[in-house]
Amino acid sequence: MKKEYFILIATMLIIGLSGIAIGVFQKQGNKPAEPSTAQTMPEQPQINHEAILAQIETAKKQLLSAPEDRGLLISLGNMYYDLDSSQTAITYYEKALKINPDDAMVLVDCGAMYRASGNSDKAIEYFKKAIKINPRLAQAYFNLGIVLHMEKGDRDGAIEAWKKYLELEPNSPIKGFLNDLISGSAGS
Repeated sequence: MKKEYFILIATMLIIGLSGIAIGVFQKQGNKPAEPSTAQTMPEQPQINHEAILAQIETAKKQLLSAPEDRGLLISLGNMYYDLDSSQTAITYYEKALKINPDDAMVLVDCGAMYRASGNSDKAIEYFKKAIKINPRLAQAYFNLGIVLHMEKGDRDGAIEAWKKYLELEPNSPIKGFLNDLISGSAGS
């Protein structure tokens, strides 16, 4: 039961934190979002699939006249991310990364989509690259810890990543949960 609980919580947190990052990222004109330090997890808004699909069609039409528009590529990746369409999101994120391979937030989002598509090795590669580019990007450490623990069975590597995450996000709403995992009291 503890393992199922961890999987549920981890999945919810990844979706929640990534959704926050995407929302802030889009509102700030594609500037990297600062990770949230809220004490409670915000309510997740209901995804309006029809509205997102309409936005996708509009963005695709705009992309026809500006195929190298990095902001549009990232927006399309984000919209497909929201629709849980990992392969399509990866396609747009990769195109944006060809234009700017050092965008740590796009690397994290693309890494999350690689994880969702079952390619944990590529996810780890992208999270580590994001960390190398921006060692203060807490979300990269959190996601790295999830993949190392869940897909690779590397508890020590996960603990190291989560400790760094907590160092960067000392007021994280999941601080207690991660500390339990780190200490081994949450089980696996």
